[in-house]
Amino acid sequence: MKYNRLGQTDLQVSQICLGSMTWGEQNRAEQAFAQMDYAIEQGVNFFDTAELYAIPPKAETYGATETIIGRWLKQTGKRDKLILASKVCGPTDWCPHIRAGKAHLDRKNIIAACEASLRRLQTDPISTSTRPTGRIAPPTISANSVISTNASLMPRLLMKHWKLWPSWLNRARCLMSAYPMKRLGEPCSI
Repeated sequence: MKYNRLGQTDLQVSQICLGSMTWGEQNRAEQAFAQMDYAIEQGVNFFDTAELYAIPPKAETYGATETIIGRWLKQTGKRDKLILASKVCGPTDWCPHIRAGKAHLDRKNIIAACEASLRRLQTDPISTSTRPTGRIAPPTISANSVISTNASLMPRLLMKHWKLWPSWLNRARCLMSAYPMKRLGEPCSI
């Protein structure tokens, strides 16, 4: 397996990332366990999930994928073998079940989402991304709030690294003295 440095971090991630969005809806837990076992055997060390998975998102399967990964991590003890990325869901009208329809990217919601993800994953810090769909963040979201909240989660060991929308990079550079950041890289499909 080929590994690449993730942006300017010290993380070495496998060139292949294991996506998990169907686990808990289109795939059973047993199938997910087999896929994770196989991925580790092949040298994949980068798993991607999100609080809103399984897809399609609905109340009955909210958090199912993270729960399956958490059970697998507890059963196998292989947490030290992988880099785990999860994402916080931001405001959307198609997920009213997430945080009672108030899934905003503000301090309260980001912290609640990360804490809930860690409970489901039964693990230590995650690398997370604040819903980086598209290249431009919605204008209703405060860059300063998201940046300062994500930075505050690092000492609390809720996350190790985080990603911003590219349109916020200039704002982030202005805040770098207050919040230690390393660039993860350009938008990508994980």
